[in-house]
Amino acid sequence: MDFNSARGVYIILDASQIQRDWHLAGLEFQLLRFLIREAGIHAVVPESVFVEVVANQEREWNSAVKQPDKLSAALGRLSGRRGLPAIELAPDDYERRLSDRLEAMSIKRLAYPRVTHEEIVARAASRRPPFDPSGSGYRDTLVWISCLQLARDGERVFLVSQDNDFGNGKGALSTVLTEEVKGSSGAVTLVRNLGSWLMTLIPWSEVDDLKEAVANARDEVLASLFAPWDFFEAPDLTEDELGLPEGAELEEVSYFGSGGAWLERVGHEKNPDGSHSVSYEFPIEFLVRMRLESSVALASGYVGEGDPSSSMVTVETIVSMIGEMSVLFHEAPEGDEPSAEDFPFLYESFHFRNVHPAGSYAGTSPRRPDARWEQATLDFEGFRRPGE
Repeated sequence: MDFNSARGVYIILDASQIQRDWHLAGLEFQLLRFLIREAGIHAVVPESVFVEVVANQEREWNSAVKQPDKLSAALGRLSGRRGLPAIELAPDDYERRLSDRLEAMSIKRLAYPRVTHEEIVARAASRRPPFDPSGSGYRDTLVWISCLQLARDGERVFLVSQDNDFGNGKGALSTVLTEEVKGSSGAVTLVRNLGSWLMTLIPWSEVDDLKEAVANARDEVLASLFAPWDFFEAPDLTEDELGLPEGAELEEVSYFGSGGAWLERVGHEKNPDGSHSVSYEFPIEFLVRMRLESSVALASGYVGEGDPSSSMVTVETIVSMIGEMSVLFHEAPEGDEPSAEDFPFLYESFHFRNVHPAGSYAGTSPRRPDARWEQATLDFEGFRRPGE
C-alpha cells in the first residue's frame, strides 16, 4: 500500500499509542494529520479508548501533583524551617483538550460496537484474545470487535497498538484473531510502530527520515493555503526596493502574479518551546506604473525610438522579485495546551528582494497601458513545488 492506494483505510488508535504522546503533538501525529488530509485516511479512536486514556491521564496527573508536596516537605526538613508553602497545581482539563485536539486533527471518535453482554462474557470465560489468561481485556475486546465489524463491512483496518494481547509475539495479529477475520470482505492488520508504518505511505520517495517527512508535509500544506494575491494586493514597496530607474516616480504598484505553490524552504530552526521557525522563498511579480523622463525610459527600453515622447512618460511594467517569508509552526501555542487549529501556524514576516540589482533593468518587462493583462514573464526555474 502506498500514498495513492491508502485512501479510505481505517486507522484504529489504541490507548497504548495515545499515551505515548498525550497531546498528539509529536512527529507521528503531525504526519498522520497530513495523510488524513491528503491521502484520505480515516483515523478513529474508539470511545472505550478515549475513556480509558482520560482515566489513565487523570491517575498519572493525581500521582504527579503529589510530588511538589513531597518536595516542599523535604526542603522543610533540610532547611530546618517549617511552614514552607505547598505548591498548588490547578486541576487539569485533559478530557476537553483531548477532544478538541482529535477534532482539530480530523480524528473521529468511534461509537461503542454492536455487541451483546453474552458475547463479551463468553469471550472472557473462554479467555479468547484479546482477553488474557487472567481474564483481563474487556476494553481491548471492545476495540477488537470494532475492528472486526469494520472488516466485515469491507473496510481495510490497521490497528495501532503496543498491547501484547492482540499479537502473536512476532508483530502480527494472533492466530485466533486472524481466524476471526477470515471470510470478511475487509482485513485487519496489526501495526506496532505508527511512525514506521506512516513512512511507507508518504508521497516523497527520496525521504526516509520522519523529521524530514513532517517538514515536507508542513511545506505542502502551507503551499496550498498561501494566498499571495490577498497578502500583497497593494504592497508598500519603494522605488529603490523595486529597482526602478533613478528619478522614477512610482504612481501605483499591485500584485500581478506569483509562484505561491513554488515555496522553497531555505531555513529551519526548532525553538526552545518546541515550535519551528521556517524560512521560505518564492517568485513573485508586481505590476508597476511609474512616471519617468522620456530619455531614461528610452535608455531603459520602456519606449521605442519611434514612440511619441514628451519630457515625462507614464510606463507600466512588471517587476520580478523574490519573496522571503518566515513562518512559525506551533503545535502547542499555550505552553502544554495543544492547538485546536487544524494546521497551526503564523506568518511572522515578509520581505522582498529584486531579482536584478538596482540599476539593471533586464528583469523588468515593459508593458504599455493597453497591454496590462498580457502574460507575465515569471520564471520558476530554480524553484520546486514542495514534495518534488
